Amino acid sequence: NQNNNNENSSKIMKKSEFINLLSINLKFNLSESISISLLRYLNYIGEIIWFEENENLNEYLFIDPNWLCTNIIGKILEPEKLNSKCLYSFSKNGIVKKSDIISIIFKNQKQENIPMILQLLQNLNLCFQKSDFEQD
Repeated sequence: NQNNNNENSSKIMKKSEFINLLSINLKFNLSESISISLLRYLNYIGEIIWFEENENLNEYLFIDPNWLCTNIIGKILEPEKLNSKCLYSFSKNGIVKKSDIISIIFKNQKQENIPMILQLLQNLNLCFQKSDFEQD
């Protein structure tokens, strides 16, 4: 659904795009230190979610924390009683295929966002790659 892709893509933004938009709207260029301070402040007050310390996620901003919590994290934690097609219903001994995760959680996401969101879920300890636990 193209409309959902456009709507969801505005919920995640690269840090550089956000800073560029701020500069355009404010009509002057922000210094790197002011930009970082502003992002830290917006993250602190909950207007955005920014994982500054995570090298895999620090280039991305989650512009709508409610969307992230409801449409991504909420889909993982959703009880089977509320949705028979929840992630838990696809689980076999706590293991879910990546393809099932993508079909349930990411059906309306831009394909380019999927690896980054999977990294986010791993960062929040909501999922792990099976290979992380396998021993050689």
